[in-house]
Amino acid sequence: MSVDIAIVGAQKAGTTSLKEYLAQHPDIHTHPQVEFAFFRDDELYKGGFEAAKKKFLSVNKELYTGNTLIKNVGIYSSKVAVERLYQHNPNCKILFLVRNPTLRAFSSFSMEKFNGWYKEDFHSIKNAIENEDFENVAFKLFIGHGLYVNHLKLLYSFFDRAQIRIIEYETFLKEKEAVCMSIIKWIGLDDSFNFEVSKVFNETKKSNSTFLSSILIRLRNNKNFLKRFVKFILPYGWFTKLGAMLIGLNKSKQRLAPMSNDMKEYLKVYFDPYNKEFDRMAGTNFAKKWRKL
Repeated sequence: MSVDIAIVGAQKAGTTSLKEYLAQHPDIHTHPQVEFAFFRDDELYKGGFEAAKKKFLSVNKELYTGNTLIKNVGIYSSKVAVERLYQHNPNCKILFLVRNPTLRAFSSFSMEKFNGWYKEDFHSIKNAIENEDFENVAFKLFIGHGLYVNHLKLLYSFFDRAQIRIIEYETFLKEKEAVCMSIIKWIGLDDSFNFEVSKVFNETKKSNSTFLSSILIRLRNNKNFLKRFVKFILPYGWFTKLGAMLIGLNKSKQRLAPMSNDMKEYLKVYFDPYNKEFDRMAGTNFAKKWRKL
């Protein structure tokens, strides 16, 4: 068994929902975890794919002959991860979701603000942009992840263009079933299947408890003692379900105040040349639409 289909990004662009919808198809198998960390995590990668398969993809190879789908929104921004994926399967089909980068930036900011990881307000990102502080963590997470042309160049440097499917988040939201069907046809699977697409996954919502959020943030670190202890006493599948349950229970119905018009216009202008270059490279027409935000 190898990875046949990979959702590589972008963060906050509907990747979790797409993974869950596609996994409904009888010829597609995926991991229960939100992210398949193998290609991004040095420790997991050193352990080899067979070990990761047992951990994430608990399927008997002799009984399963369908397509294996993985999702990790950090792959598209990491040369190491893209190269590892290519070395693993150079024929892998790549799904790359892109979203209006201004809205994606604010959605990513909202998520980290709700989680308690980011303490500054959204306008602080402007300083990192104007100071060209490209190594700034906030710049990388909120801005860099939305410079899609840079990531597309990376993907094209390894994979054939025919293997890469670009999906606009805004279109996906409006036409979920149609997008899923087009992907199934592209892959070459039976397209008589009907997808259930009413549920939305991984919505950005404010946390009920900042204390619980702080614990969940610390548990992101693989070196955290509590995380290592819980993983030791619980089967990996149970550990993953427990984490997902805690995150879900800690979400409230509250949302952040909307992005200011000044910041919205500033980011639209900043992202526009990158969006235009992306369009030229990908043969899409997103920049004009995204300017009308």
